[in-house]
Amino acid sequence: MKKAALVLATFVALPFTSALAADMPLKAPPPMPPAAAWTGCYAGVEGGGDWARSYSVAAAGPNAGAYHQPALDLNGGLAGGTIGCNHQTGNWVFGVEGDFSWTNASGSSITPPPFNTAVTLTDNEQWLGTARGRIGYAWNSVLIYGTGGAAWAQLNLVEGDSTFTESETHVLTGGVAGGGVEWMFAPQWSAKAEFLWVGFTPTQYFGVACCTLENRHLTDDVFRVGINYHFSAWAGR
Repeated sequence: MKKAALVLATFVALPFTSALAADMPLKAPPPMPPAAAWTGCYAGVEGGGDWARSYSVAAAGPNAGAYHQPALDLNGGLAGGTIGCNHQTGNWVFGVEGDFSWTNASGSSITPPPFNTAVTLTDNEQWLGTARGRIGYAWNSVLIYGTGGAAWAQLNLVEGDSTFTESETHVLTGGVAGGGVEWMFAPQWSAKAEFLWVGFTPTQYFGVACCTLENRHLTDDVFRVGINYHFSAWAGR
């Protein structure tokens, strides 16, 4: 008898329980974090190391074609700014980027025979700028990319001994190629690390009465890190 009463009470209460449950608001699940989207423009700061290699070849006179300066290492730091824009299609990211950095990479050497071995040559790279295209593949917040384009640098060359000093500065032009990885660690903020190789077209220095006309060769290996602010970065904000 007690069991029958319990079953009857359950059937009587069931409609009221269902109606009460229907009237109770359902709690929505927490929203998913937005996926990183790389489309948009950005600006940032960067800095790192500049390891350059320089040498010169006599361009005229009886010793034309001879090394007027042996291979010379120029080492220093660099720091500057970056600006660019990206467009993302699926996982692929295409972009353009420009940067300008001050650098203090420098080095000195003595001219070898048959030139005057009392003369010292000092190279001072003063700034470096590039304009590049980028193509990369993104895994949500991580982007791996390759890059390449044009480069410019200002190189000051000082030549002299105890009797004279001659200084000349030119802007060198060349090309740049490299790659890196960038991580969108917060909405509108990313951090990057990249390597660039830069090669410049030989440029003539001196040729005045005191000095040997020479073609100066310069290459740069640059490793740097940076932080960028993206003006439009994550979808769904």
